[in-house]
Amino acid sequence: MNAFGAQVTIPNADVKVWIIAPIMRAISFLGDETKFLATSHRSFIAMQHSMTLLAVARQFAIEKGAAQHGIEKIGELMRHTKGVDDWANEVVSSDFATPNMHSLIASWGAIEVAVEDTFVLTLLKRPDVAVQFKTKSDTDPLDEDSARRAFRQSERKARNNRTVGECYIALLHAIDIPMASTPGTLRGLAEINAIRNCNLHRSSVIDAKAVTEPPTLASWLDKVFVVSSQSYSDYFGVMGDFAQDILRGIYASEYMAEFLLQKA
Repeated sequence: MNAFGAQVTIPNADVKVWIIAPIMRAISFLGDETKFLATSHRSFIAMQHSMTLLAVARQFAIEKGAAQHGIEKIGELMRHTKGVDDWANEVVSSDFATPNMHSLIASWGAIEVAVEDTFVLTLLKRPDVAVQFKTKSDTDPLDEDSARRAFRQSERKARNNRTVGECYIALLHAIDIPMASTPGTLRGLAEINAIRNCNLHRSSVIDAKAVTEPPTLASWLDKVFVVSSQSYSDYFGVMGDFAQDILRGIYASEYMAEFLLQKA
């Protein structure tokens, strides 16, 4: 519910410390993503040798006089596994570039959603903050659609002459969440955003637009960007640092101060 009882679809919007709900959800997502990616890596390594292992198992079963039904089941597995080991070899030899890219995009999406939902939730929970973002066509009080429209409009303005990280910091400052990030973190976020855009719109080829904001990608111009395990680890660290910066900003905000006063 918002301040006037309207339904809000953001998860955990009704918890007492609602202001930290979006970023905590993002941090939880990042934690889960590391587990899924690590499991994915191990699975591809295992699949590399799956046909060999199944062939050995089938031959062993035949030699030991195992039941025909069991031997047929192994043969069925071999038919379903055909070609999987070749694909697994490609993935492993690429240093897991494809699963790394998918995980990077998903993790970055979690950070983006956390910023948007924090902004939107604040407008819904705090009419005194929302008033500066309202337009004549908006509902009174703001509903969630209006709040998200206000976010998109504010994001377009904040993005002008700013990197994506600087834009998100400006948006959170606009709703009275003081935060800051290091130049290294902001540079890393700009790279992640450019890599994501090029992957989805340019088949991972780094174009001229992508290197204007993070010039550190210049060596990849007109090339397919490969997310190695090391680069993934570096970028994941950047996203983790930014998530912590947001959390620190929230804890330094008036919203947390008000909650702590109520608790006392």
